[in-house]
Amino acid sequence: MLTRLSGKRNRLIAISLLLALAGSPTAGNPLDDGPTQADWTLAFANRAAAQNKAKQETSRKPKSAQWHDYAAWACSGLPSSLDDARVACQLCPDDYRFVTTFATMNSLAGNWQSAEKLAMKAAQLHQPNGRALAVLALCSEHEGKVEDAEKLANQAAQADGNDYALNMLLYSLYSNMKDPDKCATVARRLVAACPTSATAYLLRGKSQRDLHNEDAALADYRRAHELDPSNAAISVALARLLERIGRHDEAVSNYNDVVATAPAPDLLYRRAESFMESGKIAEALADYRQAIRLANLPGPAAVFTDAPEGIKFRDYKICWVRKTELLEQLGKADEAMASAAELLRVDANCDVALQVHESIARRRGNYRQAIVDLDKLIVMDNDVADWYRNRGEARAKLHNDRQAGADFARAKHLDEYGE
Repeated sequence: MLTRLSGKRNRLIAISLLLALAGSPTAGNPLDDGPTQADWTLAFANRAAAQNKAKQETSRKPKSAQWHDYAAWACSGLPSSLDDARVACQLCPDDYRFVTTFATMNSLAGNWQSAEKLAMKAAQLHQPNGRALAVLALCSEHEGKVEDAEKLANQAAQADGNDYALNMLLYSLYSNMKDPDKCATVARRLVAACPTSATAYLLRGKSQRDLHNEDAALADYRRAHELDPSNAAISVALARLLERIGRHDEAVSNYNDVVATAPAPDLLYRRAESFMESGKIAEALADYRQAIRLANLPGPAAVFTDAPEGIKFRDYKICWVRKTELLEQLGKADEAMASAAELLRVDANCDVALQVHESIARRRGNYRQAIVDLDKLIVMDNDVADWYRNRGEARAKLHNDRQAGADFARAKHLDEYGE
């Protein structure tokens, strides 16, 4: 499920879910008394410290089901989390809490058959088991059984609608189902259940944004940022919303906090776009260049994937396009021409690069090159009057009067009729 949620712009939800599902300390394990409430609070407040604590305690008490359970939550998102959940379940195979945890971990890892089998066992071991029902709802949704998923989700909410962890599961479900109204309902319960949770406010803000309630979303994002000011995902979500409502200077400020520690090309691109809207051309150009440089380093490009807005840098070419356009606008013809040529080597059919390339070629009297570029553009879209007009001018300069006349006639027709 973790991979699936990342593909659906929700990796942050999955990670927060892993922490939230820990809930309160599980008591009654005959092996030891397990983590305290303070330990679980640490898992919410400081993941690094919680991971160190989990490592120490599982090393000291390797047969403690409760500490392995804690380690699974504290190390959520890491390969060891599923292993620790498995150990806890093996140590106490009939304890519904550990079985439920293992079922959830499997669903988040995308192990759907195992998740369903374990959740069914957990539901039989203890009734009603809202979290197990929620895992089964996620499994049903994954299989495309939407009606079954909704029925199970309703049963889960009836079992314990105030449980924070259960509502995190339901939020993930409704997010997958693209149901903003139900996401908003669940998010309100999350805030009510844990009013100090930055994640709860972040998710409520996201649901408000999806319902186009920008003012409410902004208030929730700001509250989330107050509760967890170092959370990069929250800063990016806030910046994206500020972009959306046209407050670009504030958006840049929030991007600055993240880019300083995680200068991924996708974030540099977003900050550059805000710089552009603020009229800061030099800053935008610098960010586009830096994004291109980072995206072209050996190995896969660094991508900021924790943003709930789903900001992903699938194609750094957009930065190259923007850089090329800016260089031409700034009158830096040589750099613009070189940038366009380099971009065309990557994508021979990039329309922006072709337009910049042909425009500079015509201004420099290289009409044959301009015609080559315009030929490609017209093949891509034969309804753009300017391209025929520009090609007509280039052909006229080369004394190809008949062809130039045909181009001018086509341009006039498009101006008058649009097709």
